[in-house]
Amino acid sequence: MRNPLLFISVLAIGMASAANLNAQQAVDQVPVHLPAGHDASVPSGLVLLIHGYTSTGPDTENWYRLKDLATSRGYIYAYPTAPTDLFGNTYWNATNACCGLGGSPNSPDHVGYFEDLIAYIDDQYNVDFNRIHLIGHSNGGFMCYRIACDRADLIASIVPGSGATWDDPAQCDPSQPVSVLHTHGTADDVVSYNGGTFGWNAYPGASESTAQWAAFNGCTSGPVEMGTAFSSNVQVNRVVFEGCPDNGDVELWRYENVDHWPNYNNAAKNLIFDFFDSHPKTPDSVDECQADIDQSGSVGVSDFTLLLVNFGSVGANVADINGDLVVDVEDFSVLAVQWGPCP
Repeated sequence: MRNPLLFISVLAIGMASAANLNAQQAVDQVPVHLPAGHDASVPSGLVLLIHGYTSTGPDTENWYRLKDLATSRGYIYAYPTAPTDLFGNTYWNATNACCGLGGSPNSPDHVGYFEDLIAYIDDQYNVDFNRIHLIGHSNGGFMCYRIACDRADLIASIVPGSGATWDDPAQCDPSQPVSVLHTHGTADDVVSYNGGTFGWNAYPGASESTAQWAAFNGCTSGPVEMGTAFSSNVQVNRVVFEGCPDNGDVELWRYENVDHWPNYNNAAKNLIFDFFDSHPKTPDSVDECQADIDQSGSVGVSDFTLLLVNFGSVGANVADINGDLVVDVEDFSVLAVQWGPCP
């Protein structure tokens, strides 16, 4: 988002037709880096870096420089690049405020793209679905929140930087807690720390975004000022919510008098990966009737038929019983165990 005036003018034009937009980067073209000695028989955590408006995955990695740390900490690490809009600027269609040309936040479906990307990386390298984490800047921060809203069952934690969630909390309905570490400069003149608008669509500030997620996660108190987050050449204050579930901590790093580009020094990067390490997805208690695909109250022939029809599908699918983004023999195994009336 280096050119907010251009971005606002784009919003005013409205949504461009699909014919005017460049295609999304294919999932098999996304740069992926593996931990040293990676063993595909053992699932590994996954970190996805999500760039901002007008940027690219490689450009943002060159700025953040997380690859070596991610792989040394045992994570698969990838950084996709978004398609371009009418003006040739890359964008993620995250919320009505940012950054899909003022059109529908569901078309194009970039949440679906990330589902497909995760499924592809899992198929190639074996992903630990309890340790999928997102980190993004600006439009990428908005996208972190959007994916967490729509696929809380899939994402363990997010680190949105200089971004925001939906202005209307009703637009976000996470199915379970997601841990959040939001980073933002108080002097941000692109995505305001205190919230604002792009075109005619509002977005909340950093404090409101984290407060929304504290409420979603069930935190009981806060925000609480905790003092300096880490040693830096600028003042970075840490604000936390308390009484959160283990898999739903929420905190904010407030970069005092810093603009849209608060950088992460080595101390910050290590703390971010400590956050990832300490916030895996906590599996829900086993649903004793998750194989009831047609929601008839019983697991039977209809559910078996739906599995057959969708067998081999990759990405979000009603027949993906175990939630690993592919309909395969493991889903049939769950169905076999749960065959019969639901408890």
